[in-house]
Amino acid sequence: AFREDPFNRRGLSRGRMREGEAILAEDIAWHAVDIEPKAGQVDLQVVDPTDTSRVHRIVLRDDQPVTFHHEGSFYTITADVSRKREQARYRVVRDDPAFLSFRDRALKRAEELDDGPR
Repeated sequence: AFREDPFNRRGLSRGRMREGEAILAEDIAWHAVDIEPKAGQVDLQVVDPTDTSRVHRIVLRDDQPVTFHHEGSFYTITADVSRKREQARYRVVRDDPAFLSFRDRALKRAEELDDGPR
């Protein structure tokens, strides 16, 4: 069973998750497989909520965002692991403007390099 935490109008979902918990935000869900307080990391499975098939497996480290693509959108997820309990705060942004801007600049630069002297 999933705990629902829909995206707000800015494409943000955030809250706390415990080990073993699964969070649903509209068309994507993530399951905290393992939370390691001493290592400061969360092992996540990103799943398709319609059939619970695994889409991605991600290891998040404290405050190190990871971006992945799913069903036409980019998702940037960050975790902050509690050192005292096996739980973590999470923040998921769908189509983060900062990431999209970075991606567009990188693609433009790659195109410029590709069009260089021959």
